[in-house]
Amino acid sequence: MQQFSIQAAGEGRHQHHSYSPVFQERPLKSLINKDGKFHNDISYIEENADDEEVRIELEAQIQSATMLGVDFSH
Repeated sequence: MQQFSIQAAGEGRHQHHSYSPVFQERPLKSLINKDGKFHNDISYIEENADDEEVRIELEAQIQSATMLGVDFSH
């Protein structure tokens, strides 16, 4: 059995990858830049992220992983 980990923002603190939110029903303005990608600067997210938008995105990521067959242990 494979194990996966969904990590909160900060996992790639020293890397510069561009990732898009899983949630696509509306823009999560406090989490994304002008290109629709997550901000690369973790301190920007820490200072500006809207709690509700973070919840929405995390739930979308968990739902997506579950639909792909990921079995969460905790």
